[in-house]
Amino acid sequence: MSEFSLPKITVKGKIADVWAKVRTIAANQVKFTGDDAKGTFEGKGVKGRYTVEGQDIFIVITDKPFYATEGVVKDTILNFFKGL
Repeated sequence: MSEFSLPKITVKGKIADVWAKVRTIAANQVKFTGDDAKGTFEGKGVKGRYTVEGQDIFIVITDKPFYATEGVVKDTILNFFKGL
């Protein structure tokens, strides 16, 4: 599977607070390795990495289930961050 990037996600507030919310909400479904600046994640068959620059989060998906389209994975992650 080829890697693909999501559009830049810009968040409001302190990035540490945003990651605390993300980790709390996704705790039972996603495993995070790393810190507030960079790391990896894995959950529900989706694997990826993230980096943070200021208020911007950059996500690259490195693996996904064959039955999940790239569009569905992107939309699911982007909608998750919109809800924060």
